[in-house]
Amino acid sequence: MTEANLHLFSHQFVDGPNQPNRNEETLLQTSFPFGFGTTIVHDWTLTETTNSKDTVVARAQGVHVEAGLTKDNRWYMTHNIEFEQGRFAGSTLQVIGITVGLESGQWSIVGGTGQFIMAQGIISFTNHAASTWEDGIKELNIRVGFIICMIAC
Repeated sequence: MTEANLHLFSHQFVDGPNQPNRNEETLLQTSFPFGFGTTIVHDWTLTETTNSKDTVVARAQGVHVEAGLTKDNRWYMTHNIEFEQGRFAGSTLQVIGITVGLESGQWSIVGGTGQFIMAQGIISFTNHAASTWEDGIKELNIRVGFIICMIAC
């Protein structure tokens, strides 16, 4: 198994009025306590720096759902990271996890396509100090193991 370690920054432009650059949309807003069940679809950009205007290396496309009925800010999240640039262009990672609070956490890599055949791994994330309300920046440390395909895959 081959291992890759990637260091990227995700940029989350939140849904809301007067947010022309948003890259997420609320599909369902509930009246349950803590917003339980609120569902948001996202297409976050991933860059190699904290500057959201830098080259987009990949996109994290998926959904996050408020899953905490008794506590606020417990977002269940699943998305595909699709690489657009660099040596992994055209490959994807399938990611699943929960974001508790706003500071840091981990997501599981449960699969992949292209160069990431049979991918498994972990994404450790922290909210970056440069993060703002307009650009929620997460620093991502991606550690992924995968099998190198020696024939046409």
